[in-house]
Amino acid sequence: MPRGVQDDLNLSGDDLEIWAENFKDVSDDVGAWIEDVEKATNCKKWSELSVEKLMRLNKEVLAKLLFEGHRDTSSYIGVVENARIQVENLKSELIEAQRSVVKLQQKLIEAQSEQLKSMSTVVDTAVEKGIQSYSQAVSKSVSESVPTFTEAKLKRVVQEAVLRKTGHEI
Repeated sequence: MPRGVQDDLNLSGDDLEIWAENFKDVSDDVGAWIEDVEKATNCKKWSELSVEKLMRLNKEVLAKLLFEGHRDTSSYIGVVENARIQVENLKSELIEAQRSVVKLQQKLIEAQSEQLKSMSTVVDTAVEKGIQSYSQAVSKSVSESVPTFTEAKLKRVVQEAVLRKTGHEI
C-alpha cells in the first residue's frame, strides 16, 4: 500500500523518493493481486484469464479478489491524482524556467550587441588616429628628407654636371 501521500504538492528530492516508493508500491501491489488472480484461476499469465475461468471460482474467492482489487485501486486513485497534479505543477515550473532562460538569453544578446557596437567605435577611433599619426609622421619625414632647392644649389649642380661631361668649368 502507498506510504504517506502528501497534501503538499511542492516536490523536493525527498518528495521524489517518496513518490518513487509510492509508484513501486502500487506496481508491487497490482503485481501481487494479478498473481493471486492467476493462481486462483490456474492461469500462467494475465492474457490467459477469461470470464469463464473466473466463473469457475467460488463466491468467497471471487469476493476476496474483488475486495483486494477494489481496496488497492481505491488507494491508488489519490496517488495517481496527486501525481497528475505534480506533473502539471512541474510542467508549469519548467515552462516558467524556460521563459526565464529565454529572457536571460535576450539580455545577454543585447549586452553582447552593445559591446560589439562599443568595440567597433573604439576600433574605428583607433584606426582613424593611427592613420592620422602615420600620415603626420610620413609628412614630417618627407618634409625633412626632401632637400630644398635654391638657385645657388641648382647652379652648382649644373656646373658639376657640365664639368663631368666636358671636363670644363662653366
